[in-house]
Amino acid sequence: MIPEWVQFNWLTICIAVIPLIYLYLTWNYNYWKKRNVAFVKPQLIFGNYKEVFLQKRTVSEVMEDIYKKLDGKPFVGFWRFRTPGILVRDPEMVKTVMVKDFHSFQDNALIVDPKMDPLLAKNPFFVSGEKWKNMRSVLSPSFTSGKLKPLLPLMEGVCEELLEYLRAAAPASAPDGIEASLTAFKYTVEMVARCALGIKGNNFTDSEGHLRTMVRRIVSPGFWKNIEFMILNFLPSMGSFLHLSWMPRDVDLFFTKIVTDEMDYRKKNNVIRPDYLQYLINMSKKENGVAYTEADALGHAVTFLTEGSETSSITLGFAWYELARHPAVQEELRQEVVAARGANGGRLPFEVLLELPLLDQVIHETLRLHPALPAMEKVCTRAISLRAADGTELHVPKGQLVILPVLGFHKDPRYFHDPERFDPDRFSPGRKSDIPKYMFLGFGGGPRQCLGMRFALQQTKLAIATMVAHFVIKATPKTPEVVEQDPTSFLACAKGGLWVRFEERQTSL
Repeated sequence: MIPEWVQFNWLTICIAVIPLIYLYLTWNYNYWKKRNVAFVKPQLIFGNYKEVFLQKRTVSEVMEDIYKKLDGKPFVGFWRFRTPGILVRDPEMVKTVMVKDFHSFQDNALIVDPKMDPLLAKNPFFVSGEKWKNMRSVLSPSFTSGKLKPLLPLMEGVCEELLEYLRAAAPASAPDGIEASLTAFKYTVEMVARCALGIKGNNFTDSEGHLRTMVRRIVSPGFWKNIEFMILNFLPSMGSFLHLSWMPRDVDLFFTKIVTDEMDYRKKNNVIRPDYLQYLINMSKKENGVAYTEADALGHAVTFLTEGSETSSITLGFAWYELARHPAVQEELRQEVVAARGANGGRLPFEVLLELPLLDQVIHETLRLHPALPAMEKVCTRAISLRAADGTELHVPKGQLVILPVLGFHKDPRYFHDPERFDPDRFSPGRKSDIPKYMFLGFGGGPRQCLGMRFALQQTKLAIATMVAHFVIKATPKTPEVVEQDPTSFLACAKGGLWVRFEERQTSL
């Protein structure tokens, strides 16, 4: 029997503690009201992220809703659990964040613990401050036209393997077709393995695809993986305490081994190849005043392998899906590609590939509807006052979370008429000037624009052009009319997959 005085003391403690807990959880929920900023009402504990935490919706979908709810406001306050953040809607303010006052917003909000993720900590996306500037100066020259053009024959070889794979797999795939995202992922992993590391991934012949599996495990959708990502992103201190990492330890060791083995092989055998890894090896040997080590080269090689395959495969898979659902656009694109190949001996030379107008428009429209990273999270690194086009000002303190809702911009009817419709002509020479600067952020923008954008465009364009020249891409009964986002993925990912059928053409160039 518990004495009454003990029961009384516990009751007293609960009465005293519960209000304190409530006060702690809601302390910041007057943040935007005090600053006279329009906001979406938060919910206890979760702020505006309840559906994200319960994995019912993605962050980008929640941000798009907030974007729409307070239409007409240049900026909107929200809460990521207890942390207040600002969602920027005004084009002039976006330009300020991305370019004009970039130094006040130069860091991305995601944090990586170098002790737990030594490879990812080298990733330019996660690096901040002066270290990021130095890293970008080292890596940018590796993605010039002069570096990418010699890779075209290697890329064409991978495309031939993709053709053979589809010729064998397509007949057996009826009636549902082939899952476009997975097929695109096989292609991009193989492409990046060849062009970045000079190794064969055997993605079209190995059903298990060990290399592919390891790449996918870093960002693969899944309930528990997403819980870990949310802790690492929203509560980084807790992530460090729990010894969580973005990259599983065995995956880290796998990539370290294959890259290190390749680097050692080249040194011992005096092998020099015209690929990305060779560029990194050469940079680590240079005495040019920049501290660049073999450890940096290893981290950046793994970064290229993972990011160069995952984001490009998303764009490629969605492009095939949209072309399957829009046969008239596909046929017009086919005519453009076939004519260009016919005029160049059945090939698409480097300059021709990059300059095909409709092909470029198809990719940009795909990125508008399905951006791989549908929301950009920045952190204010230096206090600043932002001014909207209507003169409204907002003071942003150092450390403030700032979100650019990419999907919201891309589907705003003020910038894109009939925004849900797939219309590549929006990006035609006569119309693309109508799009306000920085309202299209398919590759990001400003100094932190995607470093590998040129390589991504080259491998994606080549795959689309090759497929439409040899196949007719068709919708199947399993092709979704409307894409539903997988809420367990922080990158764009279609729940249930993107199913299409590849029917080989009788004549092709």
